[in-house]
Amino acid sequence: MGGKLVETCSKDCLFTAEYHSGQLALRDRNGQYLSPIGSKAVLKTRSNTVTKDELFSLEDSLPQASFVAALNARFVSVKQGVDVTANQEEISDHETFQLEFDWTTKRWYIRTMQDRYWTLETGGGIQASGDKRSSNALFGLTWQSDGSVAFRANNGRYVITKRSGHLYATSDTIDETCKYYFYLVNRPILVLKCEQGFVGYKSASSPKLECNKATYETIQVERGDKGVVYFKGQNNKYWHADSECITADSDTPEGFYLELREPTRLCIKTINGNYLVASKNGCFRIGDSNIESATQWEY
Repeated sequence: MGGKLVETCSKDCLFTAEYHSGQLALRDRNGQYLSPIGSKAVLKTRSNTVTKDELFSLEDSLPQASFVAALNARFVSVKQGVDVTANQEEISDHETFQLEFDWTTKRWYIRTMQDRYWTLETGGGIQASGDKRSSNALFGLTWQSDGSVAFRANNGRYVITKRSGHLYATSDTIDETCKYYFYLVNRPILVLKCEQGFVGYKSASSPKLECNKATYETIQVERGDKGVVYFKGQNNKYWHADSECITADSDTPEGFYLELREPTRLCIKTINGNYLVASKNGCFRIGDSNIESATQWEY
């Protein structure tokens, strides 16, 4: 059984999870275990016993992102080769990058789907040429008030987009050529948590959201232009936010920006530049523009 995705969940989609010496095996309702089959590693169930082929390990799901250059509204890409260039109109594997945090420097390694790291080269050019982590593969993320982000390379300069689309770390200040719009591509569904608890509805009959719930509500993320995202509740209504509360009861989407702060934490900002904050009483609302008072949400 297995080997394909289906639109609805049936008994054939249910598996029992078994732990074997820290690894995971998945058993279907017929008692057979899931394993990769053939050269394409298609997942199917066929064996009644657990060998190394039926074992899976759990890994942290690191943030994966795409970036749009403000200068030319093109996605940053490595499709052309090793040069990191803003020249694509759609997102594919070549425009998707994994962000790996370095806790010592509080900066990020940016890894391609081809297992190469963005690296600062001689002359300031950015290439996806490094197969190992190095100091020149570290970039600081500097979030801007308009929702964009700037990359600061290991030479202390900011990455710019040239007219050709190529990326170079040559600017001492941040201007429009240094700005990129951020999309978190591997979180189409968000679950948010703060120190008080999960974000969820106040009650089953209320669209008001609170942040001190014992159980979570899933949040659909829709992508807009220039880094804007829209949040939609399970009731298929969009978030409406003000200084008093946040409710999922709007037919009209309201824009937000996501700012990645740590591998599992982010800040959420309105298009007016104010951050969403959590209070100890479970209140969940728009605060001010001060990042120091902004809530860093686990996601």
